[in-house]
Formats: sequence, structure tokens, C-alpha cells
Amino acid sequence: MPKIVCLDIDGTLLNEFGKITETNRLAIERLKAEHHYVVIASGRTYAEIVKIVAPLALMEYDRAFFISYNGVLTVRTFPFTVLMKKLLHREDVRMIAAELLPRGFKLHVYAENKIYLSEDIVQHLQISPEEKKPLVRIDMSDYDKSDDVYKVLLLDDADRLDGLKTTLPAAFADRFAVFKSWDRLLEFVHRDGSKGAALENLYRTLRIPREDVIAIGDEENDISMILSAGIGIAMGNAKPAVKAVAPYLTLSNRFDGVAAAIDKYIFDKESGKHGV
Repeated sequence: MPKIVCLDIDGTLLNEFGKITETNRLAIERLKAEHHYVVIASGRTYAEIVKIVAPLALMEYDRAFFISYNGVLTVRTFPFTVLMKKLLHREDVRMIAAELLPRGFKLHVYAENKIYLSEDIVQHLQISPEEKKPLVRIDMSDYDKSDDVYKVLLLDDADRLDGLKTTLPAAFADRFAVFKSWDRLLEFVHRDGSKGAALENLYRTLRIPREDVIAIGDEENDISMILSAGIGIAMGNAKPAVKAVAPYLTLSNRFDGVAAAIDKYIFDKESGKHGV
């Protein structure tokens, strides 16, 4: 029976040099040869995912899916099909702005057709030319755009963002999913837009039992999908908070932890044991 293998990109599928190793590539090829589902889940945009995972040749594989913007958009690659899209609206952006701008935070809004920046941080966000969206610098305190939004992002000091998370109004919990995708990046998305929610929606749509779903990640934004999967695996280089909740542990991205986990939990008869 086919299984689902859901992989984060940065710090998981990619090694410490930001590359897909040959060992990991061959592990994905073996999944494809055995007709398993391959899911890439990232905070990155769809266009960035397409470029990064090009060596895996997933655009022509009919059991490949991309979950982008940290769970907001789920796409089947072949044939191209949008399965789920959970967007924020103008009122949501205004609510976030009203709370955060007076506290000195800068907002960066990823809309469907453009990216609004309140300061020039393109080099920090690593926005690639493949994104093909105009970058518009505006005063977020005067945000009146009608564009639907994938996410609102903050780039700031790690400790300051941690403090912000603990002091957000209670109403935010009913309206947004809020999490870190990196130490200095805090993201606001639709409350049903986490990687975990997207993965659960996908495996229910495909009618794959939860116990046949594997998720591997390393950052805080991967926790929801690790908990959503039947086999949730933390990378050896994962943040302590991720390791604390993940039932299973694999090697770090320096030592092809993705390939090691695939070998063990998909192809190894002893896949029920913790660790690799």
C-alpha cells in the first residue's frame, strides 16, 4: 500500500550547504519507483519550491504534492491542481497591523500577485527572481489593498519575536496560526493554514491511513505536521522544541537524515523502533 512521505526543505531535505545530496535524491527516486506519495512542505513560495526540488523531477510525477507558504497552499504537481488554499483578507492584515505597528514591528505581506514590504529586506528574505511577483514598498499603517494574502511575515530579533508570541491578544488564536519558520522569522497565516492541517487534509483526501504518513522536519513550523503524521520524525539538527514532541529521530541534514529515515521507516522491516 502506498505511503505518504512529507518533507520540509530547509534544514531537512537540504544539507548544510543548501543542496539536495545524491543520497537524498536517490532515496526519493526509490519512493517514486515504489509509487509512494512525495510531499514537499515549506514556508517558501510555490515558485521557489519548484526551483529548489528540480533535481527530484517531481513536476512529472503524479503522486507529488507541494505545500507552500507554511500550509496555506496545497498543489498537485501533475496534472497541476490546486487542492487547498487558505488566504487572509484585508481585514486580517489590518487587525495584525493595528496590533503590531504601534509596537515597532515591520510587516511584510505576501499577496497573491505581489509582495508588500515596509522596508528593503529582499536580501534577508531570499526572494528569488523565479517568484515573478513585483515587490511593492508601502507604509503598512495605511494598508488598504484588496489583495488576498498568503501570509504576513515579521523579521526581527529572535528574543523579541519570542516575547511577542506570548503577548498577542487572545483573539489572534481564533483567527491565525502563528509560528516561527526560523529564529528571526515569525509568520501569521490563516488559522487552518499550518503544515499539519494541510498534511491532514491531504492524507484524508487521498484516503491514506494516518499510520502510513511520515513527516520529517527541523523547525518550529514543522511541529504541526510531525504531530499530524503517524510517524513524526525530527531531524538530528532540529530545534530542541521539535525533538521534544517528535516520537522519532533521524540523522542530521549533514548526514542525509532524510534518506536514513526513508530507508528505515519505508523500506526497513524494523521501522517501528525509535531513532535511526
